[in-house]
Amino acid sequence: MNILEVRNLKKYYKLGDNLVKAVDDVSFSVEKGEFLAIIGPSGSGKSTLLHLIGGVDRKDSGEIIVGGEDITKLSNERLAIYRRREVGIIYQFYNLIATLNVEENISISKRLDDKTVEKEEMDEILRRMGLLNRRNNLPNQLSGGEMQRTSIARALINRPSLVLADEPTGNLDTKNSDEIINILREFNKNYKQTIILITHNPEIANQADRVIELVDGKIKSDVRK
Repeated sequence: MNILEVRNLKKYYKLGDNLVKAVDDVSFSVEKGEFLAIIGPSGSGKSTLLHLIGGVDRKDSGEIIVGGEDITKLSNERLAIYRRREVGIIYQFYNLIATLNVEENISISKRLDDKTVEKEEMDEILRRMGLLNRRNNLPNQLSGGEMQRTSIARALINRPSLVLADEPTGNLDTKNSDEIINILREFNKNYKQTIILITHNPEIANQADRVIELVDGKIKSDVRK
């Protein structure tokens, strides 16, 4: 069963006198519970594609079907709800709110929906992320690995249909990078969450079940293991 279908997707930008075809007529589908890595050189369109799927950016043309609904046709209000409830986004630079502690950053999406995170649920995700003794710390009191694990917990707390990870290990050393990938694989395996991972690192990409390579906004290869 496909959880995501991308159909003839295009996103172009004007850069001076040049037209940049960031995403150029891209089509592919992703099955529920799949772990997909998207690789490619800098400027190949990886992050733009991820932001379109995450509802952070708007397409020029094409369709993005998530759970049977074309998110490109949603109003801004409905798109905001989609980002809070249906998709979890993990950024390279963490995007934590500096004035909120770890627990508050993790629960922010639920708080925006006027919901609370049960103590048992919060304790469990903090334990899994190795953050139990950091729950009251602000982001500037955390290491890079701890900040990224907080970002992952925030993305996973709602058990979203899609988890989109944009270079989640880009700022981390090998030990922390391996830990982050292991966490994503665990949630993919144990909770059947669908993971789409953007990376420029072939070793990390090879840990996914499938690898799509983007070059100049187009799919160059699509390999399932």
